Amino acid sequence: MSLVGQRPPAQCAGGAAGAPQKPAAAAEGRGFGLGPIPAITPSFGGRGNIISDDGNFWSGGAPAAGGQTIKLLDIRAGKLAEFELSRRMSAARGGFDRNDNVWFRGRGGSIVELDTRQRKVREYWPPVATAEFYEAMPDKNGEVWAGELHGAGFLRLNPRTDQWIEYGMSEPYAHDRRTWIDNSTHPIAVWYVDSQGYIVRIQPLD
Repeated sequence: MSLVGQRPPAQCAGGAAGAPQKPAAAAEGRGFGLGPIPAITPSFGGRGNIISDDGNFWSGGAPAAGGQTIKLLDIRAGKLAEFELSRRMSAARGGFDRNDNVWFRGRGGSIVELDTRQRKVREYWPPVATAEFYEAMPDKNGEVWAGELHGAGFLRLNPRTDQWIEYGMSEPYAHDRRTWIDNSTHPIAVWYVDSQGYIVRIQPLD
């Protein structure tokens, strides 16, 4: 993996591999007109509920109190699978990319991908010792964005090359609580709300 040295974005506005477990048993009730809804393991629950753009999949991570699973519901087939991570890292808060792959932040400093076709989990570790994330969001190009909770950078991951780019923020932190990516612009634009109340816009040069 590589990290391109910290560089400011073109515009910055704002303040100064796991294997699937056996599917759970079906629960009472019906959803989406597809038949019985599979039960979610009671001991773990779910966090970070997301739906793919095409409506084919739902996914959720583990709760903040602990857990090491990612759940994937094939909505059309009505089948639920749980994928176990290598450690209790509480994956949650993310989104689907345009290939229906799931991206979550992993508590402890990683970004987690669930490949829905291969049914495999992969972790990406940034070359920044203090990096820890609240959320990770993919853009239309397949790159993933996440703010450093305990740092002044916003990170951009290219999973195809394992390259990370760090963008320096105008404040000494990038405690983003919610990220929205505007895929209609070229280059894309990233918006996030900081824990202190700032709304920040990042648009890279490429």
